[in-house]
Amino acid sequence: MTDLQKKIRVFSNMYPTKDNPEFGTFVKQIVDNLISEGWTVDVHAMPKTKNKVLKLVNYFIFFLRMIFLVKKEPDVPVYVHYPSFTGIPFLLFATPKRYIINIHGTDLLPQNWMQKRLLFVTKRNLQVADLVVVPSKFYQEQVIRSFGINSEKVFVSPSGGIEIRRQNKYQIHTETLKLGFVGRLVPNKGWRVFTDALAKFASNRNTIVSFVGDGPDMADLQSTISTLTRSNENMEFEILGALPHDAVLRFFEGLDFLVFPSFGESLGLVGLEAMSVGTPIIASNIPGILTYLEDGKNGFSFEMGNSEDLVQKLNNIVNLDSMHKKYLSDNARNTALKYDKNIVSKSLNDTILKALSVE
Repeated sequence: MTDLQKKIRVFSNMYPTKDNPEFGTFVKQIVDNLISEGWTVDVHAMPKTKNKVLKLVNYFIFFLRMIFLVKKEPDVPVYVHYPSFTGIPFLLFATPKRYIINIHGTDLLPQNWMQKRLLFVTKRNLQVADLVVVPSKFYQEQVIRSFGINSEKVFVSPSGGIEIRRQNKYQIHTETLKLGFVGRLVPNKGWRVFTDALAKFASNRNTIVSFVGDGPDMADLQSTISTLTRSNENMEFEILGALPHDAVLRFFEGLDFLVFPSFGESLGLVGLEAMSVGTPIIASNIPGILTYLEDGKNGFSFEMGNSEDLVQKLNNIVNLDSMHKKYLSDNARNTALKYDKNIVSKSLNDTILKALSVE
């Protein structure tokens, strides 16, 4: 495939917009990476809405557009994200001649009855794809084992990678312990596990706890924080809401630790982005995160959903000396360097070209 032919069409049911800048940022990162490698990328994404009727209408229009474009330009490679939903039109109509699928969390590990019912959509699309892109080694193993896909066409690429800043800006605080949470405020992100742990955490240092994110659980979080504020004299809490990506990176720089209590991640870019500025993490011991988290070396892990175990980890970090913090920070930074978006971008580009060159 020559540079003149490097056109690709991306379909996704998640993509950031002005109103929802954090919605599917990893999809946009992959698109940006393709563009940086010389691809002309034609992106088609579902608009986000909370209205269920409007969502069904949008999906119907989106599917018609997909079928029309694939039939109109059959030689243009198609790159689909979230095939459990976005791959539905290709079950019966217009299966792409050159087809790349990018698996994400719920495509493989469904969280509700609808997602479970759609596993057959994922399987059928995987069977006809030229290349299957997965975010982690764990997902690669699951795709091969659960769907019987040939291992040679399953490629690990960590969700577009991360932007690496020039230097480690981690700050070692001696008087105050600074903890943070970044994520969508929904049960699966584990924010309540964190607040339950904070209710049992008896810190002997002044502690500032900050929450970044938005979502349907915002009112519950605000109520919980109000209760915690009244019962914890040594703790100060702040809820910052959703922040632009650059602001999130600056936020990481001011933390001692990011707490990442998620119940499910295909990789967990939030943890890697914190590490990229030298901030170690305390995270759930789930397969996606354990791809890069080494307990005691670049952060700490705790049993998923276990607030008592998280309290123990918080107790352990209170009195860490500066040398130990620097050890964790340096290792966190070195881990993140392996996920540099420039390295990830080139590797994915080379793999796509190889996969699409096979007639």
